[in-house]
Amino acid sequence: MESGKFNINFMGVRFVFMAVSTLFIAASIYIWQDKGSEKYSVDFVGGTDVVVRFETPIRIEDVRKALDTGGLKSAIVQSFEEGSSEFSIRMKADRGKSTGKKIQDILRENVPDDKFELLQQDFVGPVIGEQIRKDGVKALLIALFCILIYISFRFEWRFACGAIAALLHDVVITSGMFVLSGHEISASVLAALLTIVGYSLNDTIIVFDRIRENIGLSYKDEKKSKKKSDSLGALSLSGLINLSINQTLSRTILTSLTTLFVVSTLWLLGGGAVADLAFALVIGVIVGTYSSIFVASPVVLLLATRGGAGETSASKQR
Repeated sequence: MESGKFNINFMGVRFVFMAVSTLFIAASIYIWQDKGSEKYSVDFVGGTDVVVRFETPIRIEDVRKALDTGGLKSAIVQSFEEGSSEFSIRMKADRGKSTGKKIQDILRENVPDDKFELLQQDFVGPVIGEQIRKDGVKALLIALFCILIYISFRFEWRFACGAIAALLHDVVITSGMFVLSGHEISASVLAALLTIVGYSLNDTIIVFDRIRENIGLSYKDEKKSKKKSDSLGALSLSGLINLSINQTLSRTILTSLTTLFVVSTLWLLGGGAVADLAFALVIGVIVGTYSSIFVASPVVLLLATRGGAGETSASKQR
């Protein structure tokens, strides 16, 4: 049977990769629980917002580097406008020492040639952050529910279960690996997780659409009694899924690589909240591509038999 450039038996090793995914999910949940409130940024737990102004223009990268050198790697630095010498520096409150004074001491030590003044220092409470976190979780659950309904209507409930399993897999592992890397969960990272849901679903739908198409063609071959060794009717459901993944694999690889080039550039050159968002997307694109093949499709195979899936799909095409 001609399947294009690739002829990889993905379903033959599905149990190995499902075991690997289970281990990663368990590790991610453990990491998430172990970090406690430390994994959240100032957006969620509150902290201090300090505004400083330099007498001479300075790049935002230099300010970030100075704070990193001084041990404030978690500080979020933002400029008010392009070329501005005023910067907002946000970080979790330091109970043992004034946060504003600590920032001033670090800047004086690591940016000795530039004079600056502290314009403002405000405490950011956790109430707004708690609301953002609740709204983000609510948005994620609503998105997953809508996806479940749509795919159940557009394909079958088995496909919907496969898609939801893959999306939950992506969100859990991405957030776990993100926290493990030493980063903090912020509002921008929450937005990245929602973006990953959309990206991963798009790739999964492409594979599912080809699976459904091949199942329908296989059913027609069986009805016409075309059971030759090179016909679709001769393939098992596992074989049809393998064929479908191989047929869409080149598109999957090209799309993922193109996306990775963009988000990797943002990660390496962005800095601050942009770098955190881009880094989460880098993990999410890799995990999402993996799950479309080794999570979503195996779940469909687990829940369906070739006869039932084929008849249902064929009947929908009439």
